[in-house]
Amino acid sequence: MVIRQLFSFMKKTSTFIFDVLKNEINNPELVERYKISKEHFTITRKQAFSTTLLFMMNFLRKSLALEIENFAKHFKFFIGNAKFTGFSKSVFVQCRNKIQP
Repeated sequence: MVIRQLFSFMKKTSTFIFDVLKNEINNPELVERYKISKEHFTITRKQAFSTTLLFMMNFLRKSLALEIENFAKHFKFFIGNAKFTGFSKSVFVQCRNKIQP
């Protein structure tokens, strides 16, 4: 019984954390605050600001190409975006350079 309650609490907590994170990452004020130029991230391309942040928050352990491939698989599965095709190393580096540290 206690384990079931603990699991339920953990599930609710993780759902709450993901909801808060999703709201913060998609917040237009956050994008405006941390992009380097007003022209950056104005058009929706292969890699949006939120996708770049999520990938940067993913603790990279392998080569960039493998991490991008794994991220794309997880993104499709967990987010449910079947149209997401991933992105290249070059696209990631270009987007990363458009975000203030």
